[in-house]
Amino acid sequence: MTYRTNNNQRQIMIYFMFFFFTISAGVTEFPCTFPSPWMGQTFSFTTSGFDGNWKFNTDCQTSVFTTNMGLSSASVTWLCHQITERFLIVRVQGSDNFVCFPIFFNLANPLKFTFGLGASTTFANQTGEFTDICEICKKPTATLFALVPGSPPSPTQPLDCDIPLMCYIPGIPCASNDIIPKGSGCPILTTETSTTTIFASTTTTQEPTTTTPEQTTTTPVPTTTTSEPTTTTPEPTTTTSEPTTTIPEPPTTTTEPTTLPEPKTTTKGHHGHCRKRNHPHP
Repeated sequence: MTYRTNNNQRQIMIYFMFFFFTISAGVTEFPCTFPSPWMGQTFSFTTSGFDGNWKFNTDCQTSVFTTNMGLSSASVTWLCHQITERFLIVRVQGSDNFVCFPIFFNLANPLKFTFGLGASTTFANQTGEFTDICEICKKPTATLFALVPGSPPSPTQPLDCDIPLMCYIPGIPCASNDIIPKGSGCPILTTETSTTTIFASTTTTQEPTTTTPEQTTTTPVPTTTTSEPTTTTPEPTTTTSEPTTTIPEPPTTTTEPTTLPEPKTTTKGHHGHCRKRNHPHP
Protein backbone atom coordinates (compact mmCIF):
# COMPACT_ATOMS: atom_id res chain seq x y z
CA MET A 1 0.00 0.00 0.00
CA THR A 2 1.30 3.47 -0.85
CA TYR A 3 0.63 6.75 0.96
CA ARG A 4 0.47 10.35 0.00
CA THR A 5 0.44 13.49 2.09
CA ASN A 6 -2.82 15.29 2.52
CA ASN A 7 -1.86 18.96 2.78
CA ASN A 8 -5.42 19.98 3.53
CA GLN A 9 -5.26 18.58 7.02
CA ARG A 10 -2.45 19.78 9.27
CA GLN A 11 -1.88 19.78 12.97
CA ILE A 12 0.80 21.45 15.04
CA MET A 13 2.44 19.09 17.46
CA ILE A 14 4.84 20.26 20.16
CA TYR A 15 7.10 17.80 21.86
CA PHE A 16 10.13 17.90 24.12
CA MET A 17 13.40 16.44 23.06
CA PHE A 18 15.95 15.63 25.73
CA PHE A 19 19.63 15.43 25.12
CA PHE A 20 22.71 15.37 27.26
CA PHE A 21 26.19 16.67 26.98
CA THR A 22 29.28 16.51 29.15
CA ILE A 23 31.21 19.51 30.36
CA SER A 24 34.62 19.20 31.87
CA ALA A 25 34.67 20.86 35.26
CA GLY A 26 37.68 22.25 37.06
CA VAL A 27 39.80 20.60 39.70
CA THR A 28 37.92 18.85 42.52
CA GLU A 29 39.45 18.21 45.94
CA PHE A 30 37.79 15.43 47.93
CA PRO A 31 38.04 15.20 50.84
CA CYS A 32 39.17 18.78 51.20
CA THR A 33 40.98 21.13 53.56
CA PHE A 34 40.36 24.83 54.11
CA PRO A 35 42.82 27.44 52.81
CA SER A 36 45.82 27.51 55.10
CA PRO A 37 45.70 31.33 55.80
CA TRP A 38 42.33 30.79 57.51
CA MET A 39 43.64 28.30 60.09
CA GLY A 40 43.22 29.58 63.63
CA GLN A 41 41.43 32.70 62.40
CA THR A 42 37.93 33.97 63.27
CA PHE A 43 36.20 36.00 60.56
CA SER A 44 33.32 38.32 61.41
CA PHE A 45 30.52 39.22 59.00
CA THR A 46 27.47 41.43 59.06
CA THR A 47 24.42 41.40 56.84
CA SER A 48 20.87 42.65 57.04
CA GLY A 49 19.00 40.92 59.85
CA PHE A 50 21.88 39.13 61.54
CA ASP A 51 25.63 39.04 62.09
CA GLY A 52 28.04 36.36 63.18
CA ASN A 53 31.46 34.83 62.82
CA TRP A 54 33.18 31.89 61.19
CA LYS A 55 36.05 30.30 63.09
CA PHE A 56 38.50 27.89 61.42
CA ASN A 57 40.26 25.33 63.56
CA THR A 58 43.91 24.47 63.13
CA ASP A 59 43.22 20.92 61.90
CA CYS A 60 42.44 22.39 58.44
CA GLN A 61 39.17 20.44 58.21
CA THR A 62 36.73 21.71 60.83
CA SER A 63 35.16 25.11 61.44
CA VAL A 64 32.40 26.64 63.61
CA PHE A 65 29.82 28.94 62.07
CA THR A 66 27.89 31.16 64.52
CA THR A 67 24.96 33.45 63.77
CA ASN A 68 23.52 36.12 66.08
CA MET A 69 19.94 37.29 65.73
CA GLY A 70 19.06 39.78 68.45
CA LEU A 71 19.66 38.18 71.80
CA SER A 72 19.85 34.61 70.44
CA SER A 73 22.72 32.89 68.74
CA ALA A 74 23.27 29.50 67.12
CA SER A 75 26.43 27.66 66.22
CA VAL A 76 27.04 24.72 63.88
CA THR A 77 30.21 22.79 63.12
CA TRP A 78 31.06 22.53 59.42
CA LEU A 79 33.42 19.95 57.98
CA CYS A 80 35.28 20.58 54.73
CA HIS A 81 33.73 18.02 52.36
CA GLN A 82 34.64 19.03 48.80
CA ILE A 83 36.06 21.92 46.78
CA THR A 84 35.28 22.15 43.05
CA GLU A 85 36.49 25.23 41.18
CA ARG A 86 35.71 28.13 43.51
CA PHE A 87 32.84 26.33 45.27
CA LEU A 88 33.29 25.10 48.86
CA ILE A 89 30.94 22.34 50.04
CA VAL A 90 30.74 21.75 53.80
CA ARG A 91 28.91 19.08 55.75
CA VAL A 92 27.06 19.79 58.97
CA GLN A 93 28.77 17.57 61.53
CA GLY A 94 26.65 14.60 62.62
CA SER A 95 24.02 15.00 59.87
CA ASP A 96 23.35 14.54 56.15
CA ASN A 97 22.98 18.31 55.58
CA PHE A 98 25.33 20.11 53.19
CA VAL A 99 25.91 23.76 52.26
CA CYS A 100 27.69 25.12 49.17
CA PHE A 101 29.40 28.53 48.99
CA PRO A 102 31.02 30.37 46.10
CA ILE A 103 34.25 31.79 47.59
CA PHE A 104 36.15 34.88 46.33
CA PHE A 105 39.52 35.00 48.00
CA ASN A 106 43.12 35.76 47.07
CA LEU A 107 46.37 35.27 48.90
CA ALA A 108 47.23 38.96 48.63
CA ASN A 109 44.46 39.71 51.18
CA PRO A 110 44.42 36.48 53.23
CA LEU A 111 42.29 37.85 56.10
CA LYS A 112 39.31 38.86 53.99
CA PHE A 113 37.03 37.00 51.59
CA THR A 114 33.56 37.19 50.05
CA PHE A 115 31.11 34.27 49.98
CA GLY A 116 27.53 33.55 49.03
CA LEU A 117 25.30 31.96 51.66
CA GLY A 118 22.46 29.61 50.86
CA ALA A 119 20.22 27.14 52.62
CA SER A 120 21.44 23.71 53.62
CA THR A 121 20.29 20.68 51.62
CA THR A 122 19.86 17.13 52.90
CA PHE A 123 21.44 14.22 51.00
CA ALA A 124 20.74 10.99 52.84
CA ASN A 125 23.69 8.62 53.17
CA GLN A 126 25.95 10.90 51.12
CA THR A 127 29.50 9.98 52.04
CA GLY A 128 31.38 10.37 48.77
CA GLU A 129 32.10 13.12 46.31
CA PHE A 130 29.32 15.07 44.61
CA THR A 131 29.80 14.20 40.96
CA ASP A 132 27.03 16.60 39.94
CA ILE A 133 27.56 19.73 42.04
CA CYS A 134 24.54 21.35 40.42
CA GLU A 135 22.51 19.31 42.90
CA ILE A 136 24.01 21.16 45.84
CA CYS A 137 25.44 24.46 44.55
CA LYS A 138 22.35 26.59 43.96
CA LYS A 139 22.14 30.33 43.58
CA PRO A 140 22.91 31.82 47.04
CA THR A 141 20.34 33.91 48.88
CA ALA A 142 22.79 36.35 50.47
CA THR A 143 26.28 37.76 49.91
CA LEU A 144 28.55 38.11 52.97
CA PHE A 145 31.93 39.78 53.48
CA ALA A 146 34.11 38.05 56.03
CA LEU A 147 36.94 39.96 57.73
CA VAL A 148 39.29 39.23 60.60
CA PRO A 149 38.76 42.11 63.07
CA GLY A 150 41.77 44.45 63.30
CA SER A 151 43.23 43.35 59.98
CA PRO A 152 44.54 46.06 57.61
CA PRO A 153 41.89 47.54 55.31
CA SER A 154 41.76 46.01 51.85
CA PRO A 155 39.47 46.13 48.82
CA THR A 156 36.36 44.01 48.99
CA GLN A 157 35.93 41.48 46.22
CA PRO A 158 32.46 41.42 44.67
CA LEU A 159 30.56 38.21 44.06
CA ASP A 160 31.04 38.16 40.30
CA CYS A 161 29.38 34.77 39.77
CA ASP A 162 27.36 32.40 41.90
CA ILE A 163 26.79 29.02 40.18
CA PRO A 164 29.15 26.48 38.55
CA LEU A 165 29.70 26.76 34.82
CA MET A 166 28.03 23.45 34.00
CA CYS A 167 24.78 24.25 35.83
CA TYR A 168 21.75 25.55 33.97
CA ILE A 169 19.83 26.70 37.03
CA PRO A 170 19.27 30.48 37.51
CA GLY A 171 22.40 32.38 38.40
CA ILE A 172 25.65 33.72 36.96
CA PRO A 173 27.98 30.89 35.88
CA CYS A 174 31.59 31.02 37.01
CA ALA A 175 34.56 30.15 34.80
CA SER A 176 35.75 26.56 34.92
CA ASN A 177 39.32 27.65 35.71
CA ASP A 178 38.31 29.60 38.84
CA ILE A 179 39.80 28.17 42.03
CA ILE A 180 40.06 28.86 45.75
CA PRO A 181 43.73 29.53 46.60
CA LYS A 182 44.88 27.12 49.27
CA GLY A 183 48.33 28.30 50.32
CA SER A 184 50.90 25.84 51.60
CA GLY A 185 49.92 25.33 55.24
CA CYS A 186 47.20 22.67 54.87
CA PRO A 187 47.67 19.49 52.86
CA ILE A 188 45.69 18.90 49.68
CA LEU A 189 44.37 15.42 50.24
CA THR A 190 43.01 14.40 46.84
CA THR A 191 42.56 16.27 43.58
CA GLU A 192 40.96 15.20 40.33
CA THR A 193 39.36 16.69 37.27
CA SER A 194 35.66 15.99 37.34
CA THR A 195 33.04 15.97 34.61
CA THR A 196 29.37 16.69 34.92
CA THR A 197 26.66 15.35 32.64
CA ILE A 198 23.80 17.76 32.10
CA PHE A 199 20.40 16.99 30.69
CA ALA A 200 18.79 19.83 28.82
CA SER A 201 15.47 20.03 27.09
CA THR A 202 14.40 21.80 23.97
CA THR A 203 10.94 22.43 22.63
CA THR A 204 10.47 21.50 19.02
CA THR A 205 7.46 22.35 16.91
CA GLN A 206 6.77 19.93 14.15
CA GLU A 207 4.04 19.76 11.55
CA PRO A 208 3.00 16.17 11.17
CA THR A 209 1.95 14.91 7.80
CA THR A 210 -1.42 13.28 7.27
CA THR A 211 -1.28 10.37 4.93
CA THR A 212 -4.21 9.13 2.89
CA PRO A 213 -3.93 5.59 1.66
CA GLU A 214 -4.44 5.16 -2.06
CA GLN A 215 -6.42 2.25 -3.33
CA THR A 216 -4.32 -0.36 -4.91
CA THR A 217 -5.65 -2.34 -7.85
CA THR A 218 -4.29 -5.77 -8.01
CA THR A 219 -4.39 -7.56 -11.33
CA PRO A 220 -3.97 -11.25 -10.87
CA VAL A 221 -1.33 -12.77 -13.04
CA PRO A 222 -2.53 -15.94 -14.74
CA THR A 223 -0.71 -18.95 -13.67
CA THR A 224 0.58 -21.14 -16.45
CA THR A 225 1.21 -24.65 -15.47
CA THR A 226 3.45 -26.62 -17.75
CA SER A 227 3.21 -30.33 -17.23
CA GLU A 228 6.40 -32.14 -17.64
CA PRO A 229 6.02 -34.92 -20.18
CA THR A 230 5.85 -38.32 -18.66
CA THR A 231 8.02 -40.85 -20.36
CA THR A 232 7.05 -44.40 -19.74
CA THR A 233 9.63 -46.93 -20.59
CA PRO A 234 7.97 -50.26 -20.94
CA GLU A 235 9.72 -53.08 -19.33
CA PRO A 236 10.78 -55.53 -22.01
CA THR A 237 8.63 -58.59 -22.03
CA THR A 238 10.53 -61.75 -22.51
CA THR A 239 8.43 -64.58 -23.91
CA THR A 240 9.98 -67.91 -23.79
CA SER A 241 8.27 -70.13 -26.26
CA GLU A 242 8.11 -73.65 -25.32
CA PRO A 243 9.54 -75.67 -28.23
CA THR A 244 6.87 -77.42 -30.12
CA THR A 245 7.80 -80.86 -31.25
CA THR A 246 5.81 -82.04 -34.18
CA ILE A 247 6.09 -85.63 -34.93
CA PRO A 248 4.87 -86.11 -38.49
CA GLU A 249 2.53 -88.87 -39.05
CA PRO A 250 4.03 -91.31 -41.47
CA PRO A 251 2.26 -90.93 -44.74
CA THR A 252 0.19 -93.87 -45.65
CA THR A 253 0.08 -94.48 -49.36
CA THR A 254 -2.42 -96.80 -50.65
CA THR A 255 -1.59 -97.96 -54.15
CA GLU A 256 -4.51 -98.68 -56.17
CA PRO A 257 -3.93 -101.73 -58.41
CA THR A 258 -3.23 -100.76 -61.94
CA THR A 259 -5.70 -101.98 -64.34
CA LEU A 260 -4.21 -102.63 -67.66
CA PRO A 261 -6.48 -101.86 -70.51
CA GLU A 262 -7.98 -104.67 -72.22
CA PRO A 263 -6.58 -105.09 -75.69
CA LYS A 264 -8.88 -103.97 -78.28
CA THR A 265 -9.96 -106.64 -80.66
CA THR A 266 -11.30 -105.43 -83.87
CA THR A 267 -12.98 -107.91 -85.99
CA LYS A 268 -13.57 -107.00 -89.57
CA GLY A 269 -14.54 -109.92 -91.63
CA HIS A 270 -12.39 -112.89 -92.01
CA HIS A 271 -9.41 -112.42 -94.19
CA GLY A 272 -7.50 -115.43 -93.24
CA HIS A 273 -3.91 -115.45 -92.74
CA CYS A 274 -1.97 -112.86 -94.71
CA ARG A 275 1.27 -113.85 -95.78
CA LYS A 276 2.38 -110.60 -97.18
CA ARG A 277 4.38 -108.36 -95.05
CA ASN A 278 4.51 -104.62 -94.86
CA HIS A 279 1.41 -103.80 -96.62
CA PRO A 280 -1.60 -102.24 -95.19
CA HIS A 281 -4.50 -104.30 -94.47
CA PRO A 282 -7.85 -102.99 -95.30
